[in-house]
Amino acid sequence: MIFCNHLGEYKKDELLEAARSGNEEKLMALLTPLNVNCHASDGRKSTPLHLAAGYNRVRIVQLLLQHGADVHAKDKGGLVPLHNACSYGHYEVTELLLKHGACVNAMDLWQFTPLHEAASKNRVEVCSLLLSHGADPTLVNCHGKSAVDMAPTPELRERLTYEFKGHSLLQAAREADLAKVKKTLALEIINFKQPQSHETALVRFYINPFLGLIIIVQAQNNGFHFRNFKLLLLFEMPGTCILVLVVPIFKFGSEHDPFCR
Repeated sequence: MIFCNHLGEYKKDELLEAARSGNEEKLMALLTPLNVNCHASDGRKSTPLHLAAGYNRVRIVQLLLQHGADVHAKDKGGLVPLHNACSYGHYEVTELLLKHGACVNAMDLWQFTPLHEAASKNRVEVCSLLLSHGADPTLVNCHGKSAVDMAPTPELRERLTYEFKGHSLLQAAREADLAKVKKTLALEIINFKQPQSHETALVRFYINPFLGLIIIVQAQNNGFHFRNFKLLLLFEMPGTCILVLVVPIFKFGSEHDPFCR
């Protein structure tokens, strides 16, 4: 955590107010490398980035990040700016903070994560964004409650669980990790798509009369080609079995395999 030294205290309150109110001109007139991460003397002891994130001042957030604002700075309660943005459902600010390295599973003094904040207040799209960046809805706070537990509607609880499983499958497919694929793959998430990029783990599936349902799993095929197929018996059902073909991805220039077509 970076605090202002005495040189950074000059007009600190005015700087914090400019960040809170979104006054870009005043902010830039006051901002220096010494005060960009200053903390308020009272209240929650917020930094300019905490205030800009909480009040959805997108342009101010951009400027602060460009001038060295600390995305990991904590206020009196241990909250980082990402907690503030997610609590109020500010999607664009949340996205900016994540792109600048904010910890998606950061915890405050009560072990609340940004996803706890977003889920408890039914910020559905922000929840999806956090999950796509690796947020874990199973982490519990000091009361033993997960983000799923704190979601106010059955629909959001179901969505959190579904998207977490889907992103776990995507990551396992990216890594061509058979053990993780076996652990995470289920019929209800075979067609899961990453909400922002629409990436899917599923290439195709088809019925083989001798083997059953064949599922080909991989992360992406942007100029890459497939080799070294690995076949895994995942689980069996009455009268058939489900097989997973996990495809590691390699770059081979102009060489193609039949599955590229």
